[in-house]
Parts: sequence; structure tokens; C-alpha cells
Amino acid sequence: MSRPAAALAPEALAGMELFLGLAPPALAEVAARARLSHLAKNATVFAQGQPADRCHALLRGRVRITQSDQDGAQLVVRFVGPGEMFEPWRSSPTAPIRRRRWP
Repeated sequence: MSRPAAALAPEALAGMELFLGLAPPALAEVAARARLSHLAKNATVFAQGQPADRCHALLRGRVRITQSDQDGAQLVVRFVGPGEMFEPWRSSPTAPIRRRRWP
């Protein structure tokens, strides 16, 4: 489903909203802790109702976020493009970003 890839360059995260203004050494530390993966088309990144234990930064491609109703019908909530971040707890584009201070 996914395969590990090379290390992430800090510059890949620098323009993302969550990391704007982060000092270069701190950005390098975030990048060093990141897990970079390539996913197959139509792979599931997270499932509805799954506990939020990480966020995702999309570097290339596109992600479709859907939500299922009680009858199992799927509604597209949003599309995510390169340079955007997404998480299980913020699948709505109008939901606020929860910022955390990086040590």
C-alpha cells in the first residue's frame, strides 16, 4: 500500500501554513521526524472515526476526503492538493487549524 521513501527536505514543508515562520533549525527537526510515503492510487490514508494521531502534508498528487452517511453513501468533503495539510479531525475546509507550538 505505501512504501518508505527518502528523507524529507525541510524546504518541502517551509511554505505550508502550519510551519510558516518556523526557524530553519526547528523546520529541519520537523522534517527529520517526518515519515515520507508514496501511496497507491485510491489508497486509504485514514478511515472515518479513526483516532487522530498524526497529520499529513501532501507534496504531490491529490487526495479526496469523503465521509459516509448512515446508509453508506459517500460524500466528497474536500480535495487536497500539493502544499496542503490534512488530518482526520480537520476534514472540513472551514474547520480551524489547531496550531501547536514546536519546542
